[in-house]
Amino acid sequence: MEIQKNNYDIFIYSEEDILFTKKNLNYWNKYKDKCINKNYNLGFLRVEVNKKNKKLYSSDQIVKSKYFVNLNAKKFFIPDNPYCGFWIYDKNEFNKFTKTKWWKFNWSLRSKSGILHIREMASLGWHGVDINGQDMDRYLATVIPIKNNKPDKNSFIRHLTDNYANSPRGIFGTIKINEIISKNIQEFIPLNPFDKIIKRVKYIFYSNFRINLKNLFKNNNLHPDLIKK
Repeated sequence: MEIQKNNYDIFIYSEEDILFTKKNLNYWNKYKDKCINKNYNLGFLRVEVNKKNKKLYSSDQIVKSKYFVNLNAKKFFIPDNPYCGFWIYDKNEFNKFTKTKWWKFNWSLRSKSGILHIREMASLGWHGVDINGQDMDRYLATVIPIKNNKPDKNSFIRHLTDNYANSPRGIFGTIKINEIISKNIQEFIPLNPFDKIIKRVKYIFYSNFRINLKNLFKNNNLHPDLIKK
């Protein structure tokens, strides 16, 4: 993709089980410049169908969204988790992205058990939050338009496996997509530099002193390449 960074207007990364449609593309074209001009990233929601009740559920959101922003008289909510196994950027944003450490994988996303989450690192794109206690610092947040107090349906990208909605992993796949916005939603205030330092310190403290009890009772049978050295 980097070799061809000047050859195309749009660049997309997608996991193999994502359905991205023309409606999704039109949605992105409609809102992405309004968001970028205010230093926000236009987001998407991975959705799945529950086979029993035929309702749409979120693959990635485990808590309801608590914050919103107004951009050009349009209200957008901030998903608690911007991850969706997919990203899309225009040529200008993509070219900037390729010059960062995030694109060059000059960082790591590891679990406490030492698993290197390479796929997740790729899927985060340039709008990840709370990455090892710090944001990627390109966008103030990822935002999605609100229509009739619900997420804009054109932001929905299908997770074709439907695995979380039909076999939840903890609380992943348990929130209905139309119930994802909190009734007590508040206006978003970006973190200042001091707040970011405090967040980073909290992460370091948590990372170093957290005890994962599961590691005490099970063996790590991962491939050697995936185990932290």
